[in-house]
This record gives sequence, C-alpha cells and structure tokens, in this order.
Amino acid sequence: MKVGVVSVLLSTAFAAGCKQEVESTDIRTSGVYPVVDVTATGSGTTRVQVKLKVGGPAANTYLELVGPDRLQATMGGTTKDMDSSGSVSYAATFSTEAAGPIVIAFLRGPDDTTAPNTTVNLPEPFTMALDSTDVSRASGTLNVTWAPSGGGGNLDSSLSGGCVDLIVEPIPDDGAATIAGDHLHANSPNDACTVTLTLARTQTGQVDPAFTEGGSVKASQVRSKSFTSSP
Repeated sequence: MKVGVVSVLLSTAFAAGCKQEVESTDIRTSGVYPVVDVTATGSGTTRVQVKLKVGGPAANTYLELVGPDRLQATMGGTTKDMDSSGSVSYAATFSTEAAGPIVIAFLRGPDDTTAPNTTVNLPEPFTMALDSTDVSRASGTLNVTWAPSGGGGNLDSSLSGGCVDLIVEPIPDDGAATIAGDHLHANSPNDACTVTLTLARTQTGQVDPAFTEGGSVKASQVRSKSFTSSP
C-alpha cells in the first residue's frame, strides 16, 4: 500500500486560498470550467455539488450565479434547482442513492449559451463490513468485505487516523481485501487510535460541449468503517 505524503508550499498557500468571485453574467459559457462532484455515502441520499470556475482547472476564480443564470440537477426523474452551498459552490440533495444517470444543466438567459447536458452515472451502491474492531499492528490482520462487488475495475481506498500515516491506494473491486496490521505506520510504537477505512466506487462523466474549456465530472458511492489500531 502506498503512503500518501502531502507537502505544503508556504509561498503558494496564501494565493491558493484567495478565492475570487465574478458575476456569471460577465462570463460566456465557453469560458466556464465546471467541477461536478456527486456523492452517496450510504445514508439513502445523494448530494450533487457544482463549482463553476473561470480560467481552467487550476483557477481560483468562481462564478456567482446572478440574473437569469441557474443550475439544475436531475436524478431518478426528479429535477431540482441547485442552491448556493457556500461561497463558491451550488448543491442539491436527492432522496435516493440508486445507480443511474444524473444530468446537470447550466441554464442561461437569452444573451448566452445554455449548457443543458453535463452527465454522469452514479455507480452501484454497496455495503461494507469489517471482521474486527481492534487490529494489532504487530500481528493482526483486517478483513474487509463489500457487496455487491463491482465486477471489475478498482475502488479507491484510504486509511486515516490520528496516530498513523495516511495510506491511499486503489484496490480491485472484487468484494474482499485483507490489510495486514503492519501496513499501518504509527507515529509512535505505543500509540493506539481510531482508524477509518474508506472505500469509494467512482465513475467519471462528460461535460456539455458548450463548455469548451472542458471540466471535471465524477460520481462516487463512498462507504466508511472505523476500527482501533493498537500496538
């Protein structure tokens, strides 16, 4: 398993954190880069979140929807207007997590081009289980199962906790995996803490062709379980 190391460059941290907003009526659809994240976590609901960037994927300038401009999401035959969910994002929540298509529409006034057909398929939901609630790093193993399996491809997996290094890697979506306790690297040999295992089944989608800058669209079924990592 791979250990994920996050490096922070102080010289760019301030710039990355300074988000800017422009009114949507000042920007053509062709200059917008949408970022769509659809997430279902096993609660029975699905959250669709959209950010509209100006200047491509690395930009920190976002659209504030004003005037006739709005976002809509459709899932399972239900269409909802997306409401502001923070300074730079818009969201809608649906009372289902069933697999199937989701359509996001960027609706505009007569002076610009509507982009009605950004699409992604939410993957099949699944349940997961762990065979232990306490795993020794010296001698233990953790067996995780999930059903149904994906029948191919990979899940994204991560292990995170207050006393261990972050571990991130893809694993085969075949319904079962075994994690040796010694794969968890503790900050101190005597530390014990709660560790969360997260599995994500993700599919990517397609942006409407009116977004000539491109975009990022993904939908994920995410499940998490926790256990104690002990010496």
